[in-house]
Amino acid sequence: MAHAKPVYLRPDTLAEPLVDRWYAWPHLISPATAARNITQRHLKIMASYVEAPEIHAMAVRNPKLAGGPFMDYGRDRSAEVRMLMEETIRRRPDSIALSRALAELDGLLAERADGGPMAPLYDQVPEALKGLVELHYDRAGQPGFRLLEPALSDAVRRPRGTGPVPETGRRDAAVHHEHAAAARAG
Repeated sequence: MAHAKPVYLRPDTLAEPLVDRWYAWPHLISPATAARNITQRHLKIMASYVEAPEIHAMAVRNPKLAGGPFMDYGRDRSAEVRMLMEETIRRRPDSIALSRALAELDGLLAERADGGPMAPLYDQVPEALKGLVELHYDRAGQPGFRLLEPALSDAVRRPRGTGPVPETGRRDAAVHHEHAAAARAG
């Protein structure tokens, strides 16, 4: 096998890790928080942008809305964002299913946990979460659940269809050229 010629990056190259073409941050590491961010943040922001890119353009120019859930592009990129949204739905069905199961469990606890024993509720835990959560009451007597993270992480690494929880897919990393160019220009 021939050795490839070494490639060097310019000193001002900016590499930023991405997950599904979104900036990587700690809430995208755990399968549960990653799943909730995909459904409750990424997909909602993309759907909003596709529906009304002009609203996003106005919002990013308003200092009072800085840091809000808006996509900041200098031009209408709704076709590209629609493709990313469709790609996310296609590539992350297991994360979407996990997010739905977590929301379903929240609803179950809100509706059925009445201060009594939690044991009968374990049979009603969504199938995708069975054996991966511990139900409890907090100090204020509010129902909740604790994810058994090591078990959840092990379950998502198994080949599709062999574990109690679907896999959420692998994490990607890439160089975000547009942001690096904007940082140099700005």
